[in-house]
Amino acid sequence: MSGAGDSAQPAIEAAMVPARLLNDGEIVILAIKPHPYFVLLGSWPVIAVCALVAAGAYFAGTGAGRFPTGSVITFAALGATVRVLAAALQWLGRLYVLTNRRLLWVYGTIRLTVTQCPLEQVRQCRVAQSAGERALGLGTILFTISPNCGGGGWMNVNQPHVVQKAVESARKAIGHRPPTPPPTSDRK
Repeated sequence: MSGAGDSAQPAIEAAMVPARLLNDGEIVILAIKPHPYFVLLGSWPVIAVCALVAAGAYFAGTGAGRFPTGSVITFAALGATVRVLAAALQWLGRLYVLTNRRLLWVYGTIRLTVTQCPLEQVRQCRVAQSAGERALGLGTILFTISPNCGGGGWMNVNQPHVVQKAVESARKAIGHRPPTPPPTSDRK
C-alpha cells in the first residue's frame, strides 16, 4: 500500500515522506492521505446550515419586498465556499505514516506539525465508521495508546481494514509488549 495506486487509492510513494521525519534505520511501511472525500465529510454540516439559511432567505424574500434575499444567499454561499476551501487546505497538509517503529500524524500546509507515537505504546488498533464513511467505503483508524503518547485517529482512510492489518502486522513485528510499570522501592 505504500506505492502509488489508482485515483481512489490514498497511498503515496514512501519517497514522498520528508526524510527529516524519519530516524536512522526507520523504514516507511505505509504513507497515506485521507481520501479526498475528507473535504466533504468535514464540511457537510456547514454546507447544510448555509443551504438552510439560503433557502430560508429565498422563501422569506418571496413574501417581503424589502428583505435582502440576494445578500443573505450570497453570504451563505460564501460561508460554504470558505469552509470547503479550509477543509481542502487541511486535506492537502495531512499525511499519516506507519514506519517500522512509529505512527506519525503530519499536519499543516505552511507550518508542519508532526505528532508521533512509538509502536510499542499502541495497545489496540480498530476501525470505526460513521454512516457517511460507511456509505463511501471509508473509515477512521482509532488507536488506543499510552497516556503519554500523542496522536489520535487516522480519519477518512480508504480501505480501513487493510490499513488496520498493516498497523497490526507492524506491531507484531516489533514484538508488542505492554509498557513496563515503574520500579517500586522496597524500603522499610
